Amino acid sequence: MFKTFDEIIKSLDIGTHSTSYRLESGRFYVEEVYMPQFKALYRPAGVSKSVGNGEVALYWLLNKDFGGQYEVNLSSGQDQADFVVDTHKVEIKGWANSILNNHRIKVGRFESFHELRRLLNVIFGAYNVFYAGHYSDDKHGPLSYLSEVSFGINGLTRAFDCAIKIKDIPLKHLDNVRDTLAHPMFNGLVYPRDFAAEYLATLAATKLKTKIGSGNYIMNALPGKHIGVVDTLRLGEISVTECDMEKIKNDGVKIRCSELFINLQAFEKKI
Repeated sequence: MFKTFDEIIKSLDIGTHSTSYRLESGRFYVEEVYMPQFKALYRPAGVSKSVGNGEVALYWLLNKDFGGQYEVNLSSGQDQADFVVDTHKVEIKGWANSILNNHRIKVGRFESFHELRRLLNVIFGAYNVFYAGHYSDDKHGPLSYLSEVSFGINGLTRAFDCAIKIKDIPLKHLDNVRDTLAHPMFNGLVYPRDFAAEYLATLAATKLKTKIGSGNYIMNALPGKHIGVVDTLRLGEISVTECDMEKIKNDGVKIRCSELFINLQAFEKKI
């Protein structure tokens, strides 16, 4: 049976602290006197595997029940941020590279985005029937099949290139391909890479809005040798039309093992 965060803190006899760490500070350093507790709570025994690095430690630091500045509640569900801190959602990370320096973060799955997945699978399905398995040239061998489990801008561009080339073939079975290319998301677009970039930007913005939301926070916590560092980003209004499409086109969004990775630099105007 897994322990609650409060039970873990009590079992380790961590106690309280006296700090004024604020979400809006951008970066703060854990005071040396509290480093032993911070490290003990960074990845404690007894927590569920679904609990990420740093979650219990930040729960302790921020929670007014232990000396922090906020009321902290845990969220539940894959499309929810880890904490609700007062009225703000907060997503917790424990990455070796600071999110202020290395902006690609994993924000979870997108299996509940049924319409976006339907559009994707129409495009991938057409590509896998017409292109995949055939030889691209003597050097590279057959083209690989595409799946929503793992893909990026290049594979999606190839799929849209296929869809655009076959859309005028007079087959009833291709109506769904034509309907997908005519989706309002792609209004006015011509080139396959632009279709791919628009789709990925929409997927990324939808996930950020759902999981974190405008005006909320991402925190990255790391226990250094002598000091603990916590970096914080606050997201403003998350908009596809205002994101940096060039960064999206340059591999700003990837899906690996059905997990969505987003380069936050593509949304830096909102941060």
